[in-house]
Amino acid sequence: MGCCVSSGEERTDREPLAETRPRYSWEKKERPDRSQLIISGQVGVVVCRLPGQLSGRQFHIQDCRQCEIFVLDTTSSLTIHGCTDCTLVLGPCGGSVFVRQCEGCTVVVACQQFRARDCRKCTVYLHCKSQPVIESSHRLRFSCFQAYYDKLRDQFSSADLHPFNNQWSHIHNFTNQGGESDWSFAQETTPPITPPSEGDISGCGLTFQRGRSTVPYSVGPLARPTESEGCVVVMTGEERESRARELLTKLQDQVVLVQTCHSHFKGNEAQAFFGDHKSLLAQIKTGPCIMMELSGENVQQICHSSLEGVPEDVYHLSSGREEGERERETLANYLMSSLTM
Repeated sequence: MGCCVSSGEERTDREPLAETRPRYSWEKKERPDRSQLIISGQVGVVVCRLPGQLSGRQFHIQDCRQCEIFVLDTTSSLTIHGCTDCTLVLGPCGGSVFVRQCEGCTVVVACQQFRARDCRKCTVYLHCKSQPVIESSHRLRFSCFQAYYDKLRDQFSSADLHPFNNQWSHIHNFTNQGGESDWSFAQETTPPITPPSEGDISGCGLTFQRGRSTVPYSVGPLARPTESEGCVVVMTGEERESRARELLTKLQDQVVLVQTCHSHFKGNEAQAFFGDHKSLLAQIKTGPCIMMELSGENVQQICHSSLEGVPEDVYHLSSGREEGERERETLANYLMSSLTM
């Protein structure tokens, strides 16, 4: 029969086991510095948030006066409340931007949704994926988003935005009183803003020059030249965006860009738009395309010359005034039908 004997002595050649317990996801995640997620009560100062400081979180700006505020990062939602005579340059928002009870402000912003309520005398340079909405506001002015900094194009993608999908001019006024007292188009095509020349933001490459903007400048269908010839240019393939930008650079100051669209057409939609252009239809089935409505004297001839060297199977250009008018109308109807608020 065996027995078990204890000497009564504890072993001292081993380290005591450390107490262990599972770590949960909310414990591992770094808590954001809440002071970085709000700008409040500032007067006459320059305030900046740089790329990487917000990383898609909610952000609030409230009760500021005569400030220059630069938020060069993505947000999930953005609220601007009670600001007066401020300049606000805001990076892409993957949700809604709410502007409330602001007066005399200049706002540069790109977002999924834009809402302005109880605002006066503000100018907005806007990129918006859906239909912008204003309510109980007076003397607002709108123009196309015009800005560039080094991280901006990547931030557009992070916020599920595309520079060529911009409904900035399709303003819906919930409290329409008639006339132009509520809103109008701004006459300035670029924001009258001077980027800070000192501090960390000076190294971000921020500029408001029209030719460098991440979003191409469009006038919107309400400002379309009435007597000019029109056409539609379609770019397909992996290099569609770079080719579209190259074309617009060549066309600058020669024709007017009315509106743009980046979309993946379904079979019936593509057939209705492009008819018998078989090579183009084959390209469109493989992925999204960029569509641009252009207007101006001899616009089709100018575009044809500017497209020299581009493979013919990756683009389409309206041929003749009749086709140009038909395709322009089809594009306008397509964009109107896709509007969401």
